Amino acid sequence: MNEQIKHAFEEYRKAVQAEAALTEEIQSREDKRPTAEDQTQFERMEADIDLWRKETQRLLKVAERSQEVDELRAQFGSLFQQDDARERTPVKTDGQRLMDARASILAGGEGREFDSITTRAYVRQLANRFDVRALASPGGTAIDTTFIDQVLFYEVDESPMLDPAVVDVRVTTRGEPIYFPRLTADANVAGTLTAEAAQLNEADPTLSRVELNAYKYGGITLWSSELDEDDVIGIQDVLARSLARHIVEQVNGPLTTGGGSNAPNGIINAAANGGTAAGTANNTFFGPDDVIDLFYGRKPAYRRRGNWMASTTGLAKIRKLQDSTGQKIWQPSLIPGAPETVLGRPIFENPDMAAVASASKSVLFGDTHAYVTRRVGSARIAVSRDYKFNTDELAVRVTERIDGDLLDANAVAYLVSAVA
Repeated sequence: MNEQIKHAFEEYRKAVQAEAALTEEIQSREDKRPTAEDQTQFERMEADIDLWRKETQRLLKVAERSQEVDELRAQFGSLFQQDDARERTPVKTDGQRLMDARASILAGGEGREFDSITTRAYVRQLANRFDVRALASPGGTAIDTTFIDQVLFYEVDESPMLDPAVVDVRVTTRGEPIYFPRLTADANVAGTLTAEAAQLNEADPTLSRVELNAYKYGGITLWSSELDEDDVIGIQDVLARSLARHIVEQVNGPLTTGGGSNAPNGIINAAANGGTAAGTANNTFFGPDDVIDLFYGRKPAYRRRGNWMASTTGLAKIRKLQDSTGQKIWQPSLIPGAPETVLGRPIFENPDMAAVASASKSVLFGDTHAYVTRRVGSARIAVSRDYKFNTDELAVRVTERIDGDLLDANAVAYLVSAVA
């Protein structure tokens, strides 16, 4: 742990020094003016500084918690007794169970890089937010909590609208409607000076109210008792992936493009119109200038926290775009597992956004954390051996209650492709 902390702090120090060096280099120029390339570098450096500062703080907190756990274990270790000649296993926290699930996934030879800062953030936030528990149906079989952890992990892995790194995921214990204020427009205040004892300027932001409900999604998956008994192909991981996709394919679409009537108000439906692309002869539907205009169409505060989101074909097109100097506006991640970037900000693929076409909405940018995805508790999963008694199959049922809406109308904007 100490080596991890040292590494994170060293990366933070390097990022700060790089920013200072670039500032000094600009000041040494005759015009002392930063170029567009300088601005891009500054934004990347600020993102690195923020990233490594947060990672250093996180690792320090983890170290503190580990020390507290060791002290408690030493203090209360004598309370652990044997039951039926077997040693009881101390109850694991949600975070430990999620880490176990991740270790199990890695052991399955998935070949993914799960040791990135981004993925650790996913797991940590899930551990803090989700109420994970084992459930059983009458006459059925209890679900191991690590299985639920795997389902939740794969849901986040496959759906940007359920990912705490992309949107604000809020978990409630019950499903009654909850209400949030929605900022429609900032107060219109000019930068005027108020004289001594003079009347202060009056201005009100435009606010409305968002109601988040709890729409139910779910389904039943069947598998044979032979597969359950033999487990020769690692059926648990296969089922976890399948169940996660079952939920993701139902909820990611409404959270992306839903109309808000008996369904979530999708981020595309709630976002602002960032303008229609002009396109070029080489880039029919949108070009690099259109993407840059969408980026700078948001206020600086939104840009500093901003994320990109694009459909599969939208992401493919963005990766090919080049600026006037021949530089790609898309950049690969320098940290294994971390998202790719466009103009210095992370970009996430959302397959439920529209494909690139005439007048389509296949790209958006802004502070996507202004979008709240509301979840009621955790995934509810139960197994029954009786449901398909006549065919000797097991049935696993998964249900979730979810809603979502954007709490700041100006935080996120989409780009309308040029009309071809």
